[in-house]
Amino acid sequence: MPSVKWQHIRFHPIRAVKILIVSTLRSIIAVASKIINPSQPLSFRTALVRAWYGTSFITDSDIWYSEPEFHDIHKFATSKTETAYIIPTTKELNVVKELRDADVVYLYAHGGGLFIGHPLQYLNEYKRWVSKAQEKGKKMVIIAPHYPLSPVKKWPAQRDSFLAAYSFILSSGVPASRIVFGGDSGGANLVLLSLLYLRDHCTPDSSLISPLPLPVAAVIHSPSIDLTSAETQFTPRIEYDYILTYPSIAPYMNDTLRPVGLPFDTPEISALLYEDVSKLPPQLVYWSPTEILATDASRWIERSIKAGTEITEHKGKGMLHTYSLGWPFVGRKMQEECDELLMRFVFGHVNGKSV
Repeated sequence: MPSVKWQHIRFHPIRAVKILIVSTLRSIIAVASKIINPSQPLSFRTALVRAWYGTSFITDSDIWYSEPEFHDIHKFATSKTETAYIIPTTKELNVVKELRDADVVYLYAHGGGLFIGHPLQYLNEYKRWVSKAQEKGKKMVIIAPHYPLSPVKKWPAQRDSFLAAYSFILSSGVPASRIVFGGDSGGANLVLLSLLYLRDHCTPDSSLISPLPLPVAAVIHSPSIDLTSAETQFTPRIEYDYILTYPSIAPYMNDTLRPVGLPFDTPEISALLYEDVSKLPPQLVYWSPTEILATDASRWIERSIKAGTEITEHKGKGMLHTYSLGWPFVGRKMQEECDELLMRFVFGHVNGKSV
């Protein structure tokens, strides 16, 4: 999960006090509910995380979904108008050389519904994944595109920024066979929509002068891929997840992202609404049956398998949205399990082997 941005807490002490009081009350209720009904799906630990994270999320999302106050991560241009961050960053950094020397380049789109967030909100996760790869004798380079958020620019500006980063990686001499797409929540939607666009517009038989190939694989964490929210807006699963205001914000997020003139249910901004989801690269999908967007993941998995796509599934029982990003959403054991599967999937496909 994103790391705490303590500067926001220091600058907004009243909000901090509100979070402390409300989270404590919700924690008491959560513990009491679990004692009264031990069969409810969330563990004590997960219920407490939901109370504290959910409260802080709706009170001030910048506590989590913003740029770290202090970091030394290098930002570079992927085109005349787009930028991205590279992890790890070294003192004498040559971006192109780092990309060429990598065993895998992981192009990652951060979550936040394409509405909030920052590419470095997951800096701790990026560093952990890079270290995990190093433990296995592999070099992973992560590129985090700084795509525009929907309140600033409507779709397809987000896709254009993501694909500018992809084009830069390819032009640096890295073959598609060593590039993996990744994203969580709204970032997963960006990844899948980009894959569908590449399939339809950038294949060798397209009319483009310089078509872009599909990457070797993709990793999807708790996808938010049906922005009509037809099956999720009023789901009872909201009682087991931290997006406490989802019923009210879901339609607004669609309106903010959707280009003028397109209908609410346009597949242009919802990967799940595409009629044809075939001919896509292998995917690793993390999801939990108790998270608020569970049916987005389950429907995508079902349709993809029917379409002939290779799907590796990790189903976390009793988990929160984006649990697979690790601690403190989950304990160290589950974090290790998710990270290990990520490494096996990524390097297995880069090396031409399935998980």
